[in-house]
Amino acid sequence: MLRLRTSLLLLVASFPGDGFFSCNSELPPYHDPTELFRVEPSGLYVLSAQDNSLKVILTVINSFDETLDGEAVLEGTVRISLARSPDYEKNDSVDDANLIQVRSYNPSTKHLALDAGDSIRFLYSWNFIDDSGRDLRQEVFRYIRDTTCVERDRRIAVKETFLLSGEVNVFQRTRLAKSKIAIFNICHVNSWVNTAICPPILPSMCK
Repeated sequence: MLRLRTSLLLLVASFPGDGFFSCNSELPPYHDPTELFRVEPSGLYVLSAQDNSLKVILTVINSFDETLDGEAVLEGTVRISLARSPDYEKNDSVDDANLIQVRSYNPSTKHLALDAGDSIRFLYSWNFIDDSGRDLRQEVFRYIRDTTCVERDRRIAVKETFLLSGEVNVFQRTRLAKSKIAIFNICHVNSWVNTAICPPILPSMCK
């Protein structure tokens, strides 16, 4: 069960000749908050000796003004599409195995407490192969030889724009929280080269 941790102050007032304030007065009906979470997608391109991938980070923020406490689901979807040709698209799922930031969560019991303004983060890694099995490194990216590293044939792709979005189901009894679309630009590099051999990749090299 999802609980909202709140403090309730009961005021009992006495008025001359009227006795205590009536407890029979009807309270307005309670409505569950509908916009409990804000989901913010962001991108990160990682190039290293072990990794060459696009990371999508989904940050889920408790935008309600109380702590949300209950049985967690922590499942969602990440969507990546090429802006100039959206049919190149990757849709994949995330769950608690993708969590990189969460404070009060017990994975064995699935219990989560999320304070007001606090956030959880999911990390998804994409290898540039879309839902149809097409490799964007071969079919989409347009590479230019890096003249600072010709001996290792390092090449840098022309800048491409991707659209990132996602949705997450946080608790059993809350609605699916959906993000807006975030724009992420990337100049893919065909291979990592040790900086002892070639100069590092600089932001100015992405055109």
